[in-house]
Amino acid sequence: MKKIFLLPILALLFLPACLPARQATESTPQQNPTPTADPADRSIYKDGLAPAYQSVLNELPTASLYEIHFTIEGDLYHVKGSETVIYTNAEDIALNEIKFRLFPNILGGKCTWTKSTRVERSLSPITRLMTACSPFH
Repeated sequence: MKKIFLLPILALLFLPACLPARQATESTPQQNPTPTADPADRSIYKDGLAPAYQSVLNELPTASLYEIHFTIEGDLYHVKGSETVIYTNAEDIALNEIKFRLFPNILGGKCTWTKSTRVERSLSPITRLMTACSPFH
């Protein structure tokens, strides 16, 4: 009796080995998504604030603005996107560097930086992969 139940169970276990091997397909990345709104338009943030704090948007004209767009490719492995940061230096001292911390924790820790601009001028970013996360780097 035990042999009768064992045979179907073994067949179910070994049947997937008979399936053809999956072919590795090369993903064709899509173009970067285009921004949907003007990032300088602060009125779009009002709905996310409690009514008592909506006036703060008018009091902070130099506050940093971030707009992030991304797409996950059909292979569910590649992510492509863009980030727009509007920053105004409101300090009395010169701003010589801005650090962006990216933590690509898949794809072997790889990330590609393709473009940086400062008031429509190209910049040369310095990128490095940090293996340890520390707030003091």
